Amino acid sequence: MRSWLLVVMLALVGLPLLQARHIIGGVMSYECLGKDRYEFTLRVYRDCNCTMCAQLDPVAEIGIYRCSGAGNCEGQSQAQPFGSVSVPLGSQSYVEEPDYPCLIPPDVCGQEGIYQFTLDLPVSSSSYFVSYQRCCRNVTIDNIINPDDAGATFTIELTPAAQLVCNSSPSFDTYPPIIICNSAPLV
Repeated sequence: MRSWLLVVMLALVGLPLLQARHIIGGVMSYECLGKDRYEFTLRVYRDCNCTMCAQLDPVAEIGIYRCSGAGNCEGQSQAQPFGSVSVPLGSQSYVEEPDYPCLIPPDVCGQEGIYQFTLDLPVSSSSYFVSYQRCCRNVTIDNIINPDDAGATFTIELTPAAQLVCNSSPSFDTYPPIIICNSAPLV
């Protein structure tokens, strides 16, 4: 009995050390496939040059909300969205980092996880919001107070106007920079 109690106590003491706190950022986009069908792509970036690094979620839990102006989501909440989907991690890869002149030494390592899923969303007079939330941010972020306690939300809005013309969202052509150096050009 004492051995079992010791194991439980050690496990409880170690819980704070198991938190995932190295998410750098992410982005979501969509492509209209026609006939009220959309393919969404979620890209999540993590720091892979750290101790006890966060892993990419094996399954991303995505919430779908249908809301009219001023945040009126008609009784929907995070616990009760309009819809939801569980999306398995499709691929992950290391990304080639540019040379950051303000880092000495330049020891940046980024990894991208891609989650893709298709939704049928009938034309609506309200916007659809598709969202993914994750805790926590990389502790080296300087412009967030307590980044290791701050979560991240990656979301995209599919407006009524975009639904009517089968519009697709813009997307980045390249991997966004992890670090922006003061007085250095950003393209």
